[in-house]
Amino acid sequence: MKKALTLMTVFAAVLFLTACLQPISEVETFTISEWTPKEYYDLGDADALWNASVTLDVVYNDGAEETLNLGTGIDDGTVTITGDYSEDPLGLKTDVAGFYEVTISVDNISLTFEYYVFDMTLARNVPGTYATIGAALSGAPAGAVVFVEDGLYEESISISTTANLTIYGESVDGVIIDSSDQTSRVFQAASTNGLTLINLTFRDDYTVGGGSQKRFMVKISNADDITLRHVVIEGPGKQFANAADGNEPVGGLDLNGVDNADVINVTVEDVSRNGMAFASVTNLRLIDFEINNAGLDNSGWAALALYVSEQYGPAPTTLVEATGSIDNANIGINYSVAPYDGFEFGNIIITMGDNPLAVQYPLFLYLPQDDPEPAAFVEPNGFALNVTGLPWLVSFPYPGGGTGLIYFLTEDQANAAVDVLALSLIVGTAENINN
Repeated sequence: MKKALTLMTVFAAVLFLTACLQPISEVETFTISEWTPKEYYDLGDADALWNASVTLDVVYNDGAEETLNLGTGIDDGTVTITGDYSEDPLGLKTDVAGFYEVTISVDNISLTFEYYVFDMTLARNVPGTYATIGAALSGAPAGAVVFVEDGLYEESISISTTANLTIYGESVDGVIIDSSDQTSRVFQAASTNGLTLINLTFRDDYTVGGGSQKRFMVKISNADDITLRHVVIEGPGKQFANAADGNEPVGGLDLNGVDNADVINVTVEDVSRNGMAFASVTNLRLIDFEINNAGLDNSGWAALALYVSEQYGPAPTTLVEATGSIDNANIGINYSVAPYDGFEFGNIIITMGDNPLAVQYPLFLYLPQDDPEPAAFVEPNGFALNVTGLPWLVSFPYPGGGTGLIYFLTEDQANAAVDVLALSLIVGTAENINN
């Protein structure tokens, strides 16, 4: 009897230890029932977001399933909600107009929702109520949102001063704003704080000239809090050499004198000037941008150019974050900002494309001769630029006058030589590191 009892005890202990050693079930997927997230909501319309029957249906990796009722709240810590939200069960905020992001997490799995909140009493619809986008913007009050249905809109848009305007396209592929038959650029805005452009394609084949009025297809200046999200800018894919267009090459996006700019999922293609140019733009975020075929005339224009602008103030363009890709450009990145504060490009892929002569230099750094502290480049704030085997060109002044150049022939050389480059600027030498 004692022996049997001992064996049973041992067997129970083994079962207990085996259970303890089993891998803990982890969440494999979860879905939300009784609620479908939308891209935008009406101001204060909490009922559209939430009702007590909303549940999370969870599936674990061992096949087990569980339903969690968000309507009654969850107190065991299984579910966490983070992001912009007020005190409602799901954490979605609709009492203030703007853009929001909310993440719902169950164990190690998360779902993130992005949405806008608009005051729909200020909504203007194109072409339902207004035949053109320009007509809808004319006289629009601060905070207005212009909803644009899919279609071709042959117009040139110019707005100024009105704050917190939004132009919201039905789809980025479906809303085409084309100024090919206009002498003005396709879109221009000045002093429009809080301007937001969403789901729009801007196009111009430049069959009609415009000279300096068409140097860049989309230009925004002297404004704060600018957002471009899901925007495409399609250039003419050619350069110009006749009086009708003033011999002006055309660029894509031009931001000048802007504080706080979010450029998210924006594509520029087929331009002969800079693909994206930022002059005295502070707190700039470039997220998942794409630039294809920039500087087509091979005359020194870059895919991505960052400057200090005398016209729009002495502040240097500062990058908070930058991720994206450049394909087939004369110069990948032209960073003409000294001292090189905020020199942190993040993860940018630069490739040559189909033209082996198209990308002369992935990165061009220019240090002006009148810079009182040329050694300010000594401590770059991070360096994570991915280059596909192309040379870099760095330009800087000799201590006694003139300009020196340093070349890096490969990605490995360039990444390995950052400290050497900084040191060479400290001591004022102009040696070619490749020798």
